[in-house]
Amino acid sequence: MVSSGSPETREAILEAAWERITEGGPLGLKLGAVARDADVSRQAIYLHFGSRGGLLLALVDFIDQKFQLADYFADLPDTDDPVAHLLDLLRVTARYAPKIQEVGLAFEFTRHQDEDIQAAFDDRMTQRLTQIRGAVAAIADAGRLADGWTVDQVADAIWALGKPSFYDSVVTERGWTVAQYEEFLVRVVRSTFVIGPG
Repeated sequence: MVSSGSPETREAILEAAWERITEGGPLGLKLGAVARDADVSRQAIYLHFGSRGGLLLALVDFIDQKFQLADYFADLPDTDDPVAHLLDLLRVTARYAPKIQEVGLAFEFTRHQDEDIQAAFDDRMTQRLTQIRGAVAAIADAGRLADGWTVDQVADAIWALGKPSFYDSVVTERGWTVAQYEEFLVRVVRSTFVIGPG
């Protein structure tokens, strides 16, 4: 058994939790099973994460590290155009979606059955909405938000289009390619919510 307080233990617990979620979804995340898989005690999980909810919240960040989300954003073109910036964010959203779709959908569909899952899902969705709202606010500040729309309305619409369930509907169920989904996001936002080129 590895030392309960080490960084290696934290990593082993997160890897074990990730495996459990990919196999059985977030409702199948049982601390006893995760502890066995990680070769640690249940107490080690509480030591590192405080609770099952804390583990789920940490797992969301772990998934982003595992799939190198930061690299997607690091590759964004440097631009002073707020519309181009938002559209680039949408492209990142579309290209990253397939990597996390399965677990994202599992979180979304089970969140009402478990308060820890709800908290983890809400945490991630709030982060996304905050990022989107900031980009839309910059467009509004530049006088390029289309008439009749508020920053909150546009941010809400874009946020909804990026949810795992929407991606699942058009890509998994209807057979769109990821490139078509990406183009849809860009075209809808550019043609509906903004004024001028981008």
